[in-house]
Amino acid sequence: MNILYVEDDPGLCNLLSTHLRAQGHNVTTADGAQAARRNLADAIPEVMICDHDLGDGTGLDLIIEVLDTNPGLPCVMLTGVGDEALAVKAMKAGARDYIVKDIENNFLTLVPTIIERIGKELALEHDLEVARLEQGRLEARNRYLASTLEKEAAENLAVGQDRAFKHVMSVIWQVAPTDATVLILGETGTGKELAARIVHRVSARADQPFITVNCAALPANLVESELFGHEKGAFTGAIKAHIGRFEAADGGTLFLDEIGEIPIELQPKLLRVLQESAFERVGGTTTQNVDVRIIAATNQDLKAMTANKTFREDLYYRINVIPIEMPPLRGRGADLELLFMYFINHASERHNIEAPHVSDALLDRVRSYSWPGNVRELINFVERGVITRKWDLPSLTDAQPRLSPASDETALTLSEMERRHIVRILQRTDGLISGDGGAAQILGLPANTLRSRMKKLGIEKPKYSL
Repeated sequence: MNILYVEDDPGLCNLLSTHLRAQGHNVTTADGAQAARRNLADAIPEVMICDHDLGDGTGLDLIIEVLDTNPGLPCVMLTGVGDEALAVKAMKAGARDYIVKDIENNFLTLVPTIIERIGKELALEHDLEVARLEQGRLEARNRYLASTLEKEAAENLAVGQDRAFKHVMSVIWQVAPTDATVLILGETGTGKELAARIVHRVSARADQPFITVNCAALPANLVESELFGHEKGAFTGAIKAHIGRFEAADGGTLFLDEIGEIPIELQPKLLRVLQESAFERVGGTTTQNVDVRIIAATNQDLKAMTANKTFREDLYYRINVIPIEMPPLRGRGADLELLFMYFINHASERHNIEAPHVSDALLDRVRSYSWPGNVRELINFVERGVITRKWDLPSLTDAQPRLSPASDETALTLSEMERRHIVRILQRTDGLISGDGGAAQILGLPANTLRSRMKKLGIEKPKYSL
């Protein structure tokens, strides 16, 4: 630690500072109050040790002065006299501790011990402050997202006229006030997370946390720790205890996105917490009890995964209490045109840009495109179009071609068909693989999985061609 030691006795100053340096501390010395002020003007230490009897003042006055401008600075008072009244004054002034310079109490050993304790207190205070700031940031973000998403959800409800979509929303409104587990199914980009947030905001848990976990984005070796937390020393790098997403969501809702990516060996522990609301942190023996509502989502066929033993059947039935199937954009009929115009007006208003003219030719192209990225792809396309006024981007011009019966592609191998499909998607995203609007998102794959497939199929260059 960086320590400022204020002491007017040169011999004692050298003795204690040498002892502290031997303990690994960085010690700066000052021989009085004025010298201490000069040091403090240059840099604020982590701890100040101050003798009471200084040649140009008292340590108590110096501590009061320093803490007036640096209220968080830990100060330790040293004195050659065991004066209880002085000790009380020092502690009331804000000193962390008070030590009598008495050989019998072995104060040379006592000082490093107190410094070590203060270091631990500072680390804990720092962690708590970081946690408070992060909690405040998350709460503010969640409030903003909740209000924004509620507004957008309400507007989308007004826009959506398709019968299948209206049925989905009626189920959401019906199940939301309950605590039933919900499984949201559908292709990438159909609004599964938005649906989950609506369920949470309409529920009795609306003022409690809404915690999301993208199971596909978590490294396999960290999934258990992220979900259930870990104890200090549970594994290499676990330098302190860590609460998982289940504990963070206690009292609220946990959204398990891409639940089909949960490793099979971890599924029994997940099943247990769903059934018993209890689990142990990684490396721990104490049972943690939580009250969490589960909303899961996936674009995979979990029933088929249970058949090939990559997803536990008992877990599937446990999460499939209330299934909600989000319809793809291409299956929402007239909603496509309504949503296209709605998002244009919405984006124009948000960016304070005049809404562009939409020609019949552009509407025809929008209607004829299959939109494999669903609503998310439509939103990204509209956002670019409103800002750039260019509507001839690859995301529309490279729409999947209709093949004639005589086309050579009807005789392609499965691998070649896969390669060509990936190339087309990469062309639409200008080579973007990960992130919003990226090829991995559109294809419904983890980015690393897509990169592996590209390598295997020989798709290597940023500029792709068939």
